[in-house]
Order: sequence, then C-alpha cells, then structure tokens
Amino acid sequence: MAENALKVSRETKERVRLGAAILACTQGELIDRAIAEYLEHHAEDLQSRVESARRALLGTDADVIAYLLDVDSDEIARVTEP
Repeated sequence: MAENALKVSRETKERVRLGAAILACTQGELIDRAIAEYLEHHAEDLQSRVESARRALLGTDADVIAYLLDVDSDEIARVTEP
C-alpha cells in the first residue's frame, strides 16, 4: 500500500497510535476502518449533499448561488427578481 502523509494534530496522532496498539492493527488499518465506519454511518447525509450539489450544477445560476450560500433557491429568486 502506498504511504501518504496525513496531517493531524498531535493529540489525534497519539489517539490513532494507542487505538491501533489496543486493536492490534496498524495505524493505517485503524484509519481505514474508521473512515469506512464514518462513511457508512453518515451515508444518508452524504447522499443528500451530493444530490443537492447535483441539482445545483444542473440548475440555474440562482440554484448554484443558493447552494453555495446554503440557502433555499426561492430566497435567491425573491432577492433577484424585480
């Protein structure tokens, strides 16, 4: 497996080191497991955000602006329409 640097705080690095030692795995394996679990646990929220981004990209300029500002596109329309 390729080795890539991951910049985290000293406290997080120590928690990863200790967690890996306790679970008898490598630090990389612990990170892999943690990320997989996190993504599985948050799958619904992630899917919702991807869908929102997709709608914005396929929509109007107002849809894109609304997405970037994290507001409803009706709010943008209300402000921009004469």
